[in-house]
Amino acid sequence: MRSGIDRRAFLGAGVVLGCHRRIESGVEAGPSPSAPAVVPSAPPPVVRSPYPLFERFPALAKSLPRIELGRYPSAIEPAPALLDDRLYVKRDDDFTRSASFREGVARIYGGGKARKLELFFGEARALGKRRIVTFGGVGSNQALAAALLGRALGFTVRLYLAPQPPSSLTKKNLAADAASGAELRLFPSVVQARAVAEREFPPGSDAYLIAPGGTTPLGTLGFVNAGLELAADVRAGAMPAPKRVYVPLGLGGTAVGLALGCALGGLATEIVAVRASNPATVNEATLRAIHDETIAFARTRDPSFPAIEAARPRIDGRFVGGGYGVPTAAGDNAVERARATVGWALEPVYTGKAMAALLADAAAGAPGPVLFWNTQSSRPVAEAPVPAAFERFL
Repeated sequence: MRSGIDRRAFLGAGVVLGCHRRIESGVEAGPSPSAPAVVPSAPPPVVRSPYPLFERFPALAKSLPRIELGRYPSAIEPAPALLDDRLYVKRDDDFTRSASFREGVARIYGGGKARKLELFFGEARALGKRRIVTFGGVGSNQALAAALLGRALGFTVRLYLAPQPPSSLTKKNLAADAASGAELRLFPSVVQARAVAEREFPPGSDAYLIAPGGTTPLGTLGFVNAGLELAADVRAGAMPAPKRVYVPLGLGGTAVGLALGCALGGLATEIVAVRASNPATVNEATLRAIHDETIAFARTRDPSFPAIEAARPRIDGRFVGGGYGVPTAAGDNAVERARATVGWALEPVYTGKAMAALLADAAAGAPGPVLFWNTQSSRPVAEAPVPAAFERFL
């Protein structure tokens, strides 16, 4: 069983178009009969309204359609009960906490994936696509976010999933996948799932394929915007300039995007990418490639986008334990400590390990202020029995 995701599965422009026909390989599992019917709301228009990235680079706003999924800026809150006055949290987990929140899609699901999906869904809508297909492990936050938010926008959604070790995250996300109305299919690996989908959906159909984790240059720009947003938060007095920002390291786009955005925003902030994936999947060379490809992608659309050389996250590999998807004692302890002290709903695969790194550094005397970027949605989700093919991952 593969515990990591091959980098070949996500590099590229992030768009594959194709037609719909039946998958011949893999294990097919349709949505649970008990899944509630989803009645899509009227699809919102593609939004080209300015947000920090588009304000700074107007040519990007003209070439990159966006559908608003979150409410930004997401809230920044101090968390002295968990640590002391050094700690702040960026509440991407729940956009209803934003001062600008209003009812809409943002109430459905939070988390960092919404920042990437805004650009993917915007491009899909602009291209006239009606179907979303995405990939990941059976506990994928990307897959669940695409299922819930995509269906709310009127897309039909397929999730092509691959094995990962069972955990509380896989159990919760699979049950929510089953309730979402998306079609679930199981494959031996993400690489095989991606290859099959590319055969099934040749150019010209109604389908838009989103790479695992949304880690493409287009998706990474969603977190370049997030870094610029943080710089604006600091200028507005939401928190002092953080010395370090802690984020989980899955496939790398979040950490690289934040590093680029902070550099563009003038913050001398270190991005600490706490490893949740295996070293063979994401390493320093991978992060350099994502960095360079994102800059090249942006510069083709706006030549004023600078070729920043110094924006590099620091990988912290102390808490990966047995590898991707495998919980650790330190991560579990961090999850429980966050729950007991401040009521945060972290999980053991990504955010628990990132919080473990932050707490370990603080205990060793690392100075603050520090920011924990909560990328895990804490919004309530419906659950349904999972298809039989997926029961072994519970």
